[in-house]
Amino acid sequence: MHYMIELVGYIDPGSATAIIAMIFGAIAGAGMALKMYWFKIKHKITRN
Repeated sequence: MHYMIELVGYIDPGSATAIIAMIFGAIAGAGMALKMYWFKIKHKITRN
């Protein structure tokens, strides 16, 4: 038995905006985390 699944290719603007905001927030958070860890590693290497 085959069931047909109807896929709707529509994302409402509010959902799309929330998804884009989450993506940019994740990128910004990852960038800040990398910056903090980079300074910690750099400080440990160059403090001598």
